[in-house]
Amino acid sequence: MIELSDRAFDNQIAQAIGRLITAEHFRGGSIISMPVTYPSGASVALEISRQKGRWFVSDRGGGSVEADMSGMSRYYRAEAGRVVNMAGIRFDGWDVFLDDVGDDALAGAMVVVANCSSEATKVAALRAAERNRRDADEDLYIRLSAIFATKDVQRDAEAIGSSNHKWRVSVMVSDNYQRAFFEPVSNVYVSIVGTAAKFHDFANMDHPPARFSVVKSRQDLGDFFGVVAAASTKVIPETAPDSDFLRLLDAA
Repeated sequence: MIELSDRAFDNQIAQAIGRLITAEHFRGGSIISMPVTYPSGASVALEISRQKGRWFVSDRGGGSVEADMSGMSRYYRAEAGRVVNMAGIRFDGWDVFLDDVGDDALAGAMVVVANCSSEATKVAALRAAERNRRDADEDLYIRLSAIFATKDVQRDAEAIGSSNHKWRVSVMVSDNYQRAFFEPVSNVYVSIVGTAAKFHDFANMDHPPARFSVVKSRQDLGDFFGVVAAASTKVIPETAPDSDFLRLLDAA
């Protein structure tokens, strides 16, 4: 038997829904804050207006603004075009939108536009992070090649950990006596977890190689610093002088 809810319970649910979705109405239409977010945590806001008896639903360029603020506009435009094509809606280079929407399809149009705007920014953020990682790998390789000119310095080296898994190492510095692995680590979750997993696997070897995480700063990693430090021989800021890198390797 289904028990009917009391009014207090109903009000609490209504208040929760009201916090998820908010609306501001003006003469030409409405601005709806949807329970869908961008990578920054900001909610997707839709502009809905009535035109000749049909609805027009747009993200008001919210995805484009998010991309501009994060420096990933180039990636966003490409991903937005791909995402809207798959969903059957439109992107004009700035707004993600759907026009000529009937009354019965309005709710669905709101969901699709909000999700596409959010999805395009999230995929663009991943692509930008991958590009930043490649750039960081290249910069570190160039620097370490100069610092350790008398040693063998390899980029994108492969090494097998204690689990017998083959890992890709950003930069490996080696000679006849030792190997040292260097990884640029950003505050992106994938970078943190990937480096920690890799370095922990190497740390469990019978003769573990030295493992150095190169970071922007301890503050940049925040709470993730301990995760990286636990798996690393040493965490070193990217601004450290060349002499610090030399001392680290000598002490390893």
